[in-house]
Amino acid sequence: MNITPTVGRTILLWLTNPDGIAVRIGEPLCAQIAAVLPTGNLNIGFLDYQGCQRGMLDVPLVQHGETVPAGPYCAWMDYQVGQARAAAADEAGSLFEVGGAPNDSGRSIIEPLSPSTPSQDEEDAKNQSMRTALELMPIATSEPLTLRTAEDKPADVS
Repeated sequence: MNITPTVGRTILLWLTNPDGIAVRIGEPLCAQIAAVLPTGNLNIGFLDYQGCQRGMLDVPLVQHGETVPAGPYCAWMDYQVGQARAAAADEAGSLFEVGGAPNDSGRSIIEPLSPSTPSQDEEDAKNQSMRTALELMPIATSEPLTLRTAEDKPADVS
């Protein structure tokens, strides 16, 4: 699944050879898309590890599942990929589970789930929790509470 890059979106910049740029080895830098080129590559502005602003031109965008190039590249955050998959799942009616063991790149895996409905026991437990919460909910009133029975007759609660 590809996410369409647009100007202004935040993205991650991965550097293989920082060449004088302050980085923490193995961690990406925060970048923002300045331009999307006709080739699909990006012009970006980014912050180095010290918070200094820099720019980089013609950086490849690696979509989820694509091969990572040898040089610097941009990639979407796991959160953005998860949101795009959730949106696609809403459209298609399928479910995904985010998390689990990381894949080879160290990123979380997003797996499809089979749709399921809650069991009657789960539904009963949820309803009991709601009843308990409502029973314990404080009510601010200066008048005595009156409950009405099925016949709509007042019943004294004090």
